[in-house]
Amino acid sequence: MVPRVVGEHVRVSSTEPSPRSTTVPSDLVLWAVRRVAGRPGAAPHWAGDTAELEAALSQHRGWLTLAAHAEEVPGLPAAVREAAEKRLGRARRRQVQADADLAVAGAALDAAHIPWACFKGPVLSAVYARVGVARSAIDLDLLVPPDRLGDALRALSATGGGLLSRNFTLLRREVPGEVAAVGRHGTSIDLHWTMINRSLRRQRATISTADLLRDVERVPLGSTTAPVLQPDVALAHVCLHAALAGASRVSWLLDVALSVQDRAVDWDQLIATARAWGVPVPIGLVLQRSATLVGTPVPPAVLRSLLGRDWALAERLVGRTAARATSDTGGWPARLSTGALEDRRVVDLLLRRARRRLQGPSGAVAFVQGPEHPGSTLYPSGDPTDLAAYLTAVSAEAA
Repeated sequence: MVPRVVGEHVRVSSTEPSPRSTTVPSDLVLWAVRRVAGRPGAAPHWAGDTAELEAALSQHRGWLTLAAHAEEVPGLPAAVREAAEKRLGRARRRQVQADADLAVAGAALDAAHIPWACFKGPVLSAVYARVGVARSAIDLDLLVPPDRLGDALRALSATGGGLLSRNFTLLRREVPGEVAAVGRHGTSIDLHWTMINRSLRRQRATISTADLLRDVERVPLGSTTAPVLQPDVALAHVCLHAALAGASRVSWLLDVALSVQDRAVDWDQLIATARAWGVPVPIGLVLQRSATLVGTPVPPAVLRSLLGRDWALAERLVGRTAARATSDTGGWPARLSTGALEDRRVVDLLLRRARRRLQGPSGAVAFVQGPEHPGSTLYPSGDPTDLAAYLTAVSAEAA
């Protein structure tokens, strides 16, 4: 459904599911997401395949949004409702654990006089909590200066945590923008020295960690307080993070919607931030997709400033497919539009891959993050000299 202009904002004209019987999982997923975003409508009657619904809820991380209002859905199987409640209980326990690890990690970084900021996961969890909903995928995302990354790792290790990344060969070769660690209480910690993980993408986007850390504000998060990014910067990164992954999960679009609601957004500053980073189109695409599917109130002038005509047209055709994606790779149309961050060669590559998929399965083994896959950061490879070389390369690139 293409958004229409109402007053000064983009709103969804008729995307609310009707109360008729439905066998389309995306209808129910979108209803639950819009319900959490404060845009209630008649709940669709569920009469479809339970396995398909469960797959859609897992793909879009929609279990907890459904749990918040599952009792309103006529025909929803008791097994689905019970599964959502179990996931909600686990998420609440993980949140307590994450709060404890944030307090420990933050105190360690402060004691070591390392500037830092908390972003994405913990901040979004607090945003969700303010509307009475739990958020899935609870981990900690911490940003530190590139030249203090080694110090930050040592500070976290001294608290009883440690380094999860074991593929030191990969770190040295590809110089990713983050390393995986674990907190004292077992929470996964993504320790970032830059907002963009892949080195190729860092060549096309310019985001200064020093500038981000220079303008933070300390706010309550869980049982502690932590420095967070300014509202326009935080929203820009939420959009960019979704874009880099293809914006094919509806939960990412809900992150955008609730971020817009939670803190007043200076849209002019958001546009300036997107342009300064060199990523106005990816950020604009995600804002438009969130407006189209979730009803996020984004001023049309903002979208016009961020999107060129060709990309705006592409998103009108592509954005609606995101809710029907059954996997991040399978949802190639949703990923295609975010090729704007790269260049035309990337778009051509995605199109070629899509054509091959239409011709039949490739037989390729899907990547799984774990110690068995050589492309995983958890795969044991290399030695401490490779880790030292990685830290040196980080400082050199930042300089």
